[in-house]
Amino acid sequence: MTVDQFYDLGVALGFRIQQLDVIEYRRFRDRQQATYDMLVTWRQAQASGREAKETFLSLMKSLDSPTEEMERTDIGSACEVSDKTLLAFSRKIKPEQFSEIGGKLGLDKTELEHIQHRTLSNRKDANIQMLSKWKASQTSGTEAIQTLKLVWESVQAVPKVENVEDEGSSRTLERTPVEKTKPNEPSCEQEDMEIIVTSDCDDVPSVTPGKHTESPLDLDRHGGVPDTKELCSLALSVKSLSTACSLGKALRMNDNLIVGLIDLPSSSVLHKVVEELIDSWRNGLKKEEKEDEIAKLLSEYNIPDIKTGREKISKVIGSKTDLVDLCHRMNVKSSDVLQIMSKFVTFPPHMIGRCTLKMLNEWVHQGGTRERLLRVAQAFHFNDAAVKIAEAMKCQPSYMPSISHDIIDHKGGELTIEELGITVSVPEGAIPKGMRSVVTLRVPTHDTPRLPVREGEVVITPVVEGSLTQELLKPATVVLPHCTNLHERRDDSPVILYTRTRPGTK
Repeated sequence: MTVDQFYDLGVALGFRIQQLDVIEYRRFRDRQQATYDMLVTWRQAQASGREAKETFLSLMKSLDSPTEEMERTDIGSACEVSDKTLLAFSRKIKPEQFSEIGGKLGLDKTELEHIQHRTLSNRKDANIQMLSKWKASQTSGTEAIQTLKLVWESVQAVPKVENVEDEGSSRTLERTPVEKTKPNEPSCEQEDMEIIVTSDCDDVPSVTPGKHTESPLDLDRHGGVPDTKELCSLALSVKSLSTACSLGKALRMNDNLIVGLIDLPSSSVLHKVVEELIDSWRNGLKKEEKEDEIAKLLSEYNIPDIKTGREKISKVIGSKTDLVDLCHRMNVKSSDVLQIMSKFVTFPPHMIGRCTLKMLNEWVHQGGTRERLLRVAQAFHFNDAAVKIAEAMKCQPSYMPSISHDIIDHKGGELTIEELGITVSVPEGAIPKGMRSVVTLRVPTHDTPRLPVREGEVVITPVVEGSLTQELLKPATVVLPHCTNLHERRDDSPVILYTRTRPGTK
């Protein structure tokens, strides 16, 4: 058995695909550990040890045997489509059929792109997740079976090919063409981009089913899902682990998850982190409890010698899972682990980029959108990434808010939304020298801020949001359209300009 048979074994043991996703997510998508947890959970539910052993051996034998051909009648006539049927169906979907079949099942392009992000282009997993998402949306088992049969016939209409899993369920991403660095952009070695884009993604965690609650329409309202190039551009802007951790917190990611996504350069570095962690924990203990707590910890690892206990524990810890377990035993927070890693470990640039990319992919899996990512990129002054994200939002046909962006520095600049006649002009000298930021201007079409309009007042202009956070040394000029004719006014009614400042806006 291989880790790529995780779903096959799990479904054969009676688990649902969504249950398996939860097990895998809890183990930071470490399939070897997830498989162990799955087997332990299954064994605990068995009444007889002998029968459990026989059942398991029989299933293992069936997994090693050639896959039987699936027929249309195998889809069945029960009240619902079984996960076993979905697995069999997923093996028959060729890579070029993914979008076509997803469309026939009623999934739109955004949902399918989200699934591909979530599975990081693992073809077998993408097929399984697509079919599982479709099944979860069905209200009638009978209609679902008929739909799947019709789609099955369309799959059989094309020439037969080998099962997708037989192509080699490699998790290595295909190389993405790297854009050449523009003359005015910071240089970035092509090798770093390729390392990030094509890195092994086995330990990028998947999302808990149901955690992403936004509909495709909601995603579109927020600029859609960031693509790989946008994520890579932002990841390459991160140069240190401390910045990566700050980015994770800005994206509201859990410290435990961030620790699980960090790849340490070597086992010796892991041992160094463990030793520093133990020292920090020991120094934080009260004097009267220190001896007992240390002895208790050593006994849990069957280490009798207190003098060499620290070194021996560090050698016992061989993986991130062991490190997390040690933290639980010592009641140490993951934030403390991140601080020690940032202080005592020097990470090569490509490892920082890879860690950041995995973190961003996980954030996307949990429902991250371009709109939110743009704000974070602007807050960290990752200008090149912010430009790419803003341009992608502007080109998204289904993104309704009007948006404009430009790089504003000491020389000033202008933001214009031509279709609405809105212009913001920042004069030269309004921004201090050395400051350079990507500024966006948008007119929201949903979640529009409520203006404190009083009785007798009328709103005559659209609400405009800007992202400029730097206090201006000179006043900017704002041109807004309005729905009144100043020449026909017969009273002296004043014009009131409402403004609001909040984190990230000005």
